[in-house]
Amino acid sequence: MSEGCTCMSCGEKYRVDLIVRDDLWERIKPEGAVEGAGMLCGRRIMDRIEALGEFDYLHCNKNIHDHENETIKKLRKEVEALRQKFAPDDIIPIEADVRDQTLRTVIDLLNSYL
Repeated sequence: MSEGCTCMSCGEKYRVDLIVRDDLWERIKPEGAVEGAGMLCGRRIMDRIEALGEFDYLHCNKNIHDHENETIKKLRKEVEALRQKFAPDDIIPIEADVRDQTLRTVIDLLNSYL
């Protein structure tokens, strides 16, 4: 298990990241942090959200990757459609294992950016 991160507000170490919407993060992020950056422990995140006085609850998911998996599925379909459009098997002969490895590489690259 990793040591975790250090809160830029209180200096405490933490291992569980709380993910908040980008627009909300920009309002509560650590002082001096550039857009989209900064590290806060869960306690400081909640303190700052509560200080806004605008929220009765926030929804937390155990696994945020469920939505990403749906996005990846859609991207895979789009990649396959593009492959069919620009390199159908009957126009550009390419061995199936080479084609499949290329597709896997593209999908791996997409996954690494999501």
